[in-house]
Amino acid sequence: MPVLAGTEVASYGSSFDVLRGSHMKRFFTFAALLLVVTVPILLQPSAAQEQEVPESDQFYMSWIEAKRTCLADEAFELGKLTSGVDTLPGSQESENAHWYGMRDPKWSHAEAQDNFDRYTRDNRRSCKLDDLGKALHAVQDSPAPGHCGLQPWPGWPWDPNGVSWPRAAAHVLGDIYGSSLAAQRETGSLLREWCKKCRSCE
Repeated sequence: MPVLAGTEVASYGSSFDVLRGSHMKRFFTFAALLLVVTVPILLQPSAAQEQEVPESDQFYMSWIEAKRTCLADEAFELGKLTSGVDTLPGSQESENAHWYGMRDPKWSHAEAQDNFDRYTRDNRRSCKLDDLGKALHAVQDSPAPGHCGLQPWPGWPWDPNGVSWPRAAAHVLGDIYGSSLAAQRETGSLLREWCKKCRSCE
């Protein structure tokens, strides 16, 4: 059996450390990828959970606040209706930016304010649950970082003249993490007002 000199042993040991480090890096990379793929699958609701829960601040805020009012029995449905405004036909068009407390770039600030006020007023006056959901979505979105002050909304990056991808990403993050106490207070106030008007005779 050949005998390795001291320098050769050191070189061999160094090469082994490099190889071991390379394998460890590959292992942790694979483990991270495995987690990325499997965790969302494991977190999926079971088949026994028949009601699909929308993952949005609008859903949870409306659901929680409605449970404290005359709408306690309909809180889950109201939460879904509030969150579902995002998927209504035309909801992402810039001409409907006032649905979210924003403005079409073609509008002046005064025009945008008028459109927002009229939209929320009309939906507040209605005693239909889906209209209440529209009003709630509008007042909940309006204080968000990407909405407040009736900021212009030209559309998503894939739309003609839409926002840039970085701004779109910042907008989405602001919507996800930007819910505020102001939005919560406005939600509770609107719900109490609606119950007094639409359910006071029940």
